[in-house]
Amino acid sequence: MKKVILVLLISVNQIAHAQGKIKVGLRIMPSVNAATVNDKDGTPSAVNFAADGSTTKESNLSGLGLGLFLDYALSEKIAFSTGLGISPKNFEIRNTDGNYSGVSRYHSNYLQIPFLLKFSGIKLSDKLNMYINVGPTFNVLANESLDGSDYAHYWNMSHNLTYNDPTRGKNSNGKSMNLFNSLDLTVYASTGITLNLMENVDFFGGIFFDYGLMNVVNSELRFAEPNQTKVSTDIAWKSFLIGLELGVTYQMK
Repeated sequence: MKKVILVLLISVNQIAHAQGKIKVGLRIMPSVNAATVNDKDGTPSAVNFAADGSTTKESNLSGLGLGLFLDYALSEKIAFSTGLGISPKNFEIRNTDGNYSGVSRYHSNYLQIPFLLKFSGIKLSDKLNMYINVGPTFNVLANESLDGSDYAHYWNMSHNLTYNDPTRGKNSNGKSMNLFNSLDLTVYASTGITLNLMENVDFFGGIFFDYGLMNVVNSELRFAEPNQTKVSTDIAWKSFLIGLELGVTYQMK
């Protein structure tokens, strides 16, 4: 017990000494998902069931992200930035299989933890500074949903909704599962301007790019056919969020 108290006292002491180096902030991030959708084999399912016809992106969908973050100054011009945010990854997908073609909208939200370096040494005026953020982010699936009916059938397949689609509304294990992968990795970059309007408080605005490195189709989702082929071996959906970041930071004393 004494060791625990000692560790807590040391931690509090370190935080107290570090407060002059810490900024806490809030950002909102409206964006568009300029996603990439690739299908290696567009053969109709009547010829090769696991090929499942051709899957393409129908359009880019918008979303709204939100994040809390902390900047820890490493030097006068460089800081390490991390925190916790919500990152939307929404897809509008078309599946064309023989004479059939249908479109579905799939929505997902990921909890995002960034590991960024922030460069803010470019002074534009007494109150204006330019900043650049860059680094990887780690994302964990929080929730997913279907917007409307599932005409592209991937939601029905993953959730094993055979009453809507007896042929393709099933997966290999006959159980409901997420359509989206539980994890995603991205590379995040942003640039913008900070405006100091009051002591210890800065407002900022800029543009950001958040490029997904992983296929977000559930790697455990398999077709209901003898080989139990993974859907993700033929089809790959990757997010690419482009948008604005707007927010405020507070310099802890």
